[in-house]
Amino acid sequence: MDPFQLAFAFSLGLASVMTPCVLPIIPGYLAYLFGSERFEMFKGGFAIFAGILTGGLALGAVMGMLGGVASTRWFYLAAAALLVAIMVMKRANLIRQAGFAGILGRKRGAATGFLFGALIIFIASPCILPLLSIVAIVSLTLEDMLSRIAMLIAYSAGLGIPFIAIGAFSNLSVRLKRLTATGTAEKVETLIMVITLAWLMATFALS
Repeated sequence: MDPFQLAFAFSLGLASVMTPCVLPIIPGYLAYLFGSERFEMFKGGFAIFAGILTGGLALGAVMGMLGGVASTRWFYLAAAALLVAIMVMKRANLIRQAGFAGILGRKRGAATGFLFGALIIFIASPCILPLLSIVAIVSLTLEDMLSRIAMLIAYSAGLGIPFIAIGAFSNLSVRLKRLTATGTAEKVETLIMVITLAWLMATFALS
């Protein structure tokens, strides 16, 4: 598989975390699950990371079994329509802040962190949907199942690493929040979506 495609998926996973409706929630939720002791938060970050990779593997397997849907030109038109719908939802502020706290009740610890990680794609779907949809669309254009699975795992790795980093370095979240406050992350996300939309429409027109 092309390393560039894996790097692309990984970077979109990172970008998904940097959105203003996900990043500010992470430090508080880590503290809620694992307490304020640095080492416990670090271990908890690994538990969530492992869960995210597991969830990504499961979703990748689903994408793998959907191979062949991009063999017709109409796939690109349908994907473009889906992306436009997501962009309209985002513009209409229907993309809301992820509500992590309370999703898994009052349970805490590594097992809960792992389960949270495995379900995060669904829990935070309103926020990460724009970039996750791009990874899913691109993965469906790949020929073999292993490549499609690898794309989703790479995305999940990018999504999960910030949990480990913030668990290990609490002051990191403050610096990252400053980045999201400038609106840079949202501008990058919008640019990626526009470029992907242009690629989908061009492929549809030329195929």
